[in-house]
Amino acid sequence: MEGIYAFPADLRALAEEQTRDGERILWAGRPAPARAFLTATPIWLFAVPWTVVSCVFFGSSLAAALGLARIEGMERGAAWGFLLFSLPFFGIGLGLLAAPFIVLQEARRTAFVITDRRVLSLTANRSRTVKGLAASALRGAEARRFANGRGTVKALGPVGRDSDGDRVTDEIVMSGIADPSGAEQAVWSLVESARRRP
Repeated sequence: MEGIYAFPADLRALAEEQTRDGERILWAGRPAPARAFLTATPIWLFAVPWTVVSCVFFGSSLAAALGLARIEGMERGAAWGFLLFSLPFFGIGLGLLAAPFIVLQEARRTAFVITDRRVLSLTANRSRTVKGLAASALRGAEARRFANGRGTVKALGPVGRDSDGDRVTDEIVMSGIADPSGAEQAVWSLVESARRRP
């Protein structure tokens, strides 16, 4: 367990702000940014050829639309249409190329805190996001451990239905954490304490 004093200042302030009077912290940790980056790398590998191909179509249609190049069998008006058609593909490619870096930044700005009353997921980017599950709403935990000792723990909340009628579970996923066993034990102790309360 890291403890909130190992968090960056803004995440620590957010954790302290969210911890109510008398609430005791049982466990605290953060995801590994490098692991988050690596999990998004397959997206990046797909994005490279996608972006290259879309860049070729976008660039050639832009050159044809501006009259800088001529594409055999394509009128200038059609080039403008093709340019507009290729623009979303080029934008998607840029977004896919940025995905691992966005995931990396989000992992650096995320922390998880388990208190004696609830499980919290905290993110301090440009905006501050807090998600919490009260002890009384918890059903249990699922843990997955990796060879390097890190792992992912899901704090499972209530099961409901979405707008399509499909079952959905409200959960907090603590991925890439250094102490999955500690997090899992903390969640189960919350579940047990909630069951013992009258």
